[in-house]
Amino acid sequence: MTTPSHVRKFLDISTAHITENTAGMLDDSVHQFLGTAPCIAYPLGDTGWLVYVPSDDSPNTNTLAEFHPDLLTCMEYARQHNCDYIMFDQDGTVIDDLPAYDW
Repeated sequence: MTTPSHVRKFLDISTAHITENTAGMLDDSVHQFLGTAPCIAYPLGDTGWLVYVPSDDSPNTNTLAEFHPDLLTCMEYARQHNCDYIMFDQDGTVIDDLPAYDW
């Protein structure tokens, strides 16, 4: 069954998959573009962020290298699972296939 274009998937994971430095960057960049890449972060209360994940064929995909490596790893994992967004939540799932950071 094909997913309708008006339905989007998101990856629900723990904030442990990003570093404290990246968390600060997300706080600083909420509702803004990061460099020239199409990444927009929205706050989820005090517990995390919803982050847009550009598709593999996005014209700005080559600018993803501008992101922190931990965030880029999560974006690549999300794209592998056909997700358009990542919901980073302090109570989200810790994924064994992704690095985790203690902060």
